[in-house]
Amino acid sequence: MRATHEPTDEHHAPGLYEIRIKGHLDDRRAEQFEGLSFSYTSDGTTTLSGLLVDQSGLHGLIKKVRDLGMPLISVMQVGPQQANSPEGNTDTFQKGDKHMNNLHQTAVIKVDKQSNMKIEASSLIRWAGLAAVVAGIIYAGIQPIHPPDMLASVNTSAWGIITPLKTLMSFLFLLGLTGLYARQVKESGWLGLIGYLLLSLCWALELAFIFAEAFIIPPLASAAPKFVEGFFGIVNGHPTQMNLGILPALYALVGILYLSGGLLFGIATFRAGILPRWASGLLAAAAVLTPLAVLLPHAIQRFAAVPVGIALAGLGYALWSERREKVSEAVLGTGSPKLVQT
Repeated sequence: MRATHEPTDEHHAPGLYEIRIKGHLDDRRAEQFEGLSFSYTSDGTTTLSGLLVDQSGLHGLIKKVRDLGMPLISVMQVGPQQANSPEGNTDTFQKGDKHMNNLHQTAVIKVDKQSNMKIEASSLIRWAGLAAVVAGIIYAGIQPIHPPDMLASVNTSAWGIITPLKTLMSFLFLLGLTGLYARQVKESGWLGLIGYLLLSLCWALELAFIFAEAFIIPPLASAAPKFVEGFFGIVNGHPTQMNLGILPALYALVGILYLSGGLLFGIATFRAGILPRWASGLLAAAAVLTPLAVLLPHAIQRFAAVPVGIALAGLGYALWSERREKVSEAVLGTGSPKLVQT
């Protein structure tokens, strides 16, 4: 007579689990894990956490991860299983149940602390995405209305509004680029790092020139008009006899960094596949076509910057709108996931 093995209670008792997988879930993939909570880390991994009703629920979750083609890193039970009370041993069960609940609460608090740190990092990256959106909109929007780079424009109201706005824009670009790179730091590789550093250095130098336009050049317009004309000669491509030292070389470096940084960062972002490829492709293409703008009149050259602004705003919006959820207790059944009170 063949012996049969009855399943133990351990296989049917709920437990709190953490499952780490390689890669970050996009909105479409995250919907398949509705009912579970998850968090992202800067090393390119996703942590799913929740209270699974039994071992079959755990196996079903692992199968979903496998079907997505995402490498499984680890599966860890971070909370105890809650067994059913055996008949005839009520007092023992109540004491054990109380002890298990205390352990369960301790495990949840530990998970919450770790997850809160991950969520805070993710929130900072999201806010950096919003900074990129604002900077990109400003960059694209001011091009058609920017006053000419000449001495007569310095004391106009348009100059007094647009140049401080550009200063803010440059600072926001630095924040936004940092968030965009942090979101795909592992996937973008060395190419992404080089592109990020070049583009960030570009906007750091550009910030210095724009700050001068906004707050240093206006007081000098009447006191040292020849210096102001020489400064604008660097920008509009009509240098004067004024000796400005290293400034012309620095401004030429800004152009090189703008082109190479935009191209490399755009390609790296396109290859990473985390953020929209239309935006990263537009950034790379706009960087490549930028040198052709020198063939156009200076007033029209500004319109070449519009695609770059649109691309960075698009990348920033994708970063800002990505799904982020706080870690909370959840239960995944053998069928569709659902939340229950514990």
